[in-house]
Amino acid sequence: MATITFDPITRIATIATPTTEITVQEIYDKARDYEDDADQMSQPLWVTAVGKDQLDATRSLVISLFMLTNARIAFDDRGGPSYEITQVQEGNFVGRTGDKDSAINHPIAPTDFVFPTIDQAVTGAAVTDTSVTADIAQMQIDIAAMEVVLTKIDDQQDGEHTTSQVQGKLVIRNTAESRRWEALIWEDEAQTIPYKGEGLETIGQLTEVAWL
Repeated sequence: MATITFDPITRIATIATPTTEITVQEIYDKARDYEDDADQMSQPLWVTAVGKDQLDATRSLVISLFMLTNARIAFDDRGGPSYEITQVQEGNFVGRTGDKDSAINHPIAPTDFVFPTIDQAVTGAAVTDTSVTADIAQMQIDIAAMEVVLTKIDDQQDGEHTTSQVQGKLVIRNTAESRRWEALIWEDEAQTIPYKGEGLETIGQLTEVAWL
């Protein structure tokens, strides 16, 4: 079982090293245990969830876990220099700025030398809108087939000044399907300092590009 530490100020629940994979059920259970503490009764809820309704003798709805009021999880910092892939599994995992019907907020906070992924699961779910099914299925990532490449900026000296010629870039290639995604990566959450290989803070939106 993973060890999770909840910070009521930052509203970040940190999953301790060496855990790299965690289920939405485990996040839910740990959050509920924390919320049940007498000192936390007056604080905003961290999570809510829907699902697990029985469809038939063998199938039930998957869990959809909502992190509430800007709550997020984070996998503990790694020491680098290589990045470690982490994953939230066995359910749908989303963040909200308030209750579960409020605006979307990313449910995972950035940490050093961690590349977090979410394996959104729809197995057994009663989905009637085929477009929704396709959208969620596309979010599923086969980690074994992926090649992740982080490219830092190329600094060039010009007299006493250093100029950044290109921005840091994240490239994910699925060689099994000849598909490729790219995103800009940054040293700081404000996305003003391009990635220089000294600690990844934020990742821009992944966009599928032509296979190279």
